[in-house]
Amino acid sequence: MKKRVGMVRIIKLKTRKGLIIFVRHLVRVIKWLERGNVVYFYGVENENGYCSNFSNHPIEVDGLLFNSVEAFYQYEKFTSNVEIQEAIRLARSPAACKSLARRNTQLIRSDWEMVKVDVMKAGIRYKFSQHSEIREKLLETEGVIIENAMFDSYWGCGAEGIGLNMLGRLLVELRDELNTAST
Repeated sequence: MKKRVGMVRIIKLKTRKGLIIFVRHLVRVIKWLERGNVVYFYGVENENGYCSNFSNHPIEVDGLLFNSVEAFYQYEKFTSNVEIQEAIRLARSPAACKSLARRNTQLIRSDWEMVKVDVMKAGIRYKFSQHSEIREKLLETEGVIIENAMFDSYWGCGAEGIGLNMLGRLLVELRDELNTAST
């Protein structure tokens, strides 16, 4: 929950542990920013567009083909509605997948808020394990990865640059795991 006090934005975190994790992450980001080791991405058109969920990197999951990580992510919101899942999976673009999900929010699975990060983590793992060319690009990055999404302060950094950047954090986590596994 956020509220404005004067010109300062206050972020209320639900637990002390959440606050500690957030502060540790901020300290890490500040250190990386000071060193200049930052990879920004947004959309698929820039040089780091491969990091985007909208990038043209199909994934196969349990024998099903998804045109993008975004399609997989939106599909997983509707585990009790096969018709919506298939419409999302077969949609012509990642934007169309997202639009279909937004039109059916009343049918989203009840545990979605608890599992959405794990779903995203699985989606990016499939993507980078099934596409060696972008896995190598990810492994070449250093420091923090930031989704420069102006209107998304959960998965991206938000308009003021202080969002949670969860997608960027998951990409860094995956990169670090892949680097550890290859050594």
